[in-house]
Amino acid sequence: MPAPDVGLAVSFTGALAGVLAGVLAGVLAGTLRATLAGAFEGALTGAFPAGLSAGLPADLAGAFAVARDAGLAAGFTGGLAWGLAWGLATGLTGLPFALLPAFPADEVVTLATGLATGFLAAGLALALAEAAGRAAGLALAVLERAGAFTGVSSQSGSAAPDGL
Repeated sequence: MPAPDVGLAVSFTGALAGVLAGVLAGVLAGTLRATLAGAFEGALTGAFPAGLSAGLPADLAGAFAVARDAGLAAGFTGGLAWGLAWGLATGLTGLPFALLPAFPADEVVTLATGLATGFLAAGLALALAEAAGRAAGLALAVLERAGAFTGVSSQSGSAAPDGL
């Protein structure tokens, strides 16, 4: 029968590992978003001539700078919040082992590992979905500004020809 001190150690270690892994994963997700935004900025501003649409490169540069900053901020702050929540959940998973010394240690470790893996997979899936959504939104904005949607005025949003 393990001592209660072992259960507390497992709980504390799980919480610490959860916090560190959550912060790391959040920062990586933010870096991924910032990298994608930077890649789109380089590709799109380089692909469109300056005369195609007045002010398009400057507008794009500003939009992508905002996207990069927002991505990094979301990565750090979201990673910290996610890591704290993950650490709390992992730490609480160890509490039954701490409170009930007869609780099997292998079941606690299995449960904590399952929770950590689930949080990591869900967080990465959300980060990738967010990056894909941003990329699609930026691509549509660029296409609209370049006049890809004929008959739609980018100034008023009206599909009617001017003068009607």
